[in-house]
Amino acid sequence: MKAVLRTLIFVAGLHLVLGVSVPSFNAQSDRGAITGTVTDGTGAVLVGVSLTAVDVATGIESKTTSTQSGTYTILLLSAGTYQVTAELAKFRTHVYDKVSVQVN
Repeated sequence: MKAVLRTLIFVAGLHLVLGVSVPSFNAQSDRGAITGTVTDGTGAVLVGVSLTAVDVATGIESKTTSTQSGTYTILLLSAGTYQVTAELAKFRTHVYDKVSVQVN
C-alpha cells in the first residue's frame, strides 16, 4: 500500500517546465533546454531523480539528475519533440510524451 501511495504522489507531483534557457546575446541559437522541478504530491522536492530526454526524430538521448533543490536542466537540445522519462528508486517510472522544444 505504501508503494502505491508513493507512486501516486510521485506521478501527481512531477512537474516539467518547458522553455528556452540558452541566452541569445543578440544572436539566434539553434539549441534549447528542458527545465523544471520534481516534487511529490505534498510539494516536497525529490532529489536524485534521473531524467532522460529522447529526441523522437533522431533517438538521441540527453540525461541529467535532479539537484538538492529538486531542479534539473537538460541543455543543448535541438528543436523538436522529445519523450522525457523520470525515474527514482521505489517510485514508478513516469514518461512524458510530446514535449516540445522550440528555439529562437
